[in-house]
Amino acid sequence: MSEEKLTTSNEKEVTTKTKEKISAEDKKIEELVSKAPTAEQFLLKNKKQILYGLGGVVFITGLILGYLYFFGGDEAEANEKAAKANSYFSQNIAESAPKDSTALDKAIKGDGQNKGLEYIAKEYSNTKVGNLANYELGMIYYRKGNKELALKYLEKYSPGKNILAVTTYGTMAVIYEDKLNKEKAAQYYKKAAEVYPLSTLSPAYLMQAGRVYEQMRKYDDALACYQKVKNEYPESPEAKEVDKNIALVKYSR
Repeated sequence: MSEEKLTTSNEKEVTTKTKEKISAEDKKIEELVSKAPTAEQFLLKNKKQILYGLGGVVFITGLILGYLYFFGGDEAEANEKAAKANSYFSQNIAESAPKDSTALDKAIKGDGQNKGLEYIAKEYSNTKVGNLANYELGMIYYRKGNKELALKYLEKYSPGKNILAVTTYGTMAVIYEDKLNKEKAAQYYKKAAEVYPLSTLSPAYLMQAGRVYEQMRKYDDALACYQKVKNEYPESPEAKEVDKNIALVKYSR
């Protein structure tokens, strides 16, 4: 939220309000502004939940479910060649895992005996295994702090409507915000919230989208995100805080 002084619109109808009521409303808004977290505080508070809300289970379960329907031909061959790289990935990608750069590098390039994910993504690009390798590469590079390469591979990945789509779009949103592309950041936060609705993650992503829309002064879009949290996720921790966001946006329009 901008720290610029909030003012009411002269074009709004205020004839039914007394000066005392207007003054009381102004004081209430000022109090909400003073208590509202900054964008940085909000991101730090929610980053772990947003990116790794379900921990390593997100990645490992996604891989297992994904491979259940691979069969025959190039898929089977790609799956076999990717097995060791996938093992390096699943054991070292979760935030709770020790950060083993060597293992992550082996997942990317191979270990001398087994192929790496870069090879799988390129040589088996027409397979589900090759497509999934783009996701894994994107998440590895994000873990390693190389956001440019993370974005490159995540943009190549074609997710379905599942938990991997949520983590893909959520990570892309964080990267785009870091690159100061607020339009795409808001777009991907919203996609992360809506592609596969989850009560544990969708409200947080909607709050992020609303925050970025506010920064762009797109108050109607911000309000729509906050109202969705209030209406569709009333039991979420975010819903307990969202009324002040709604009030501030309405006041700013």
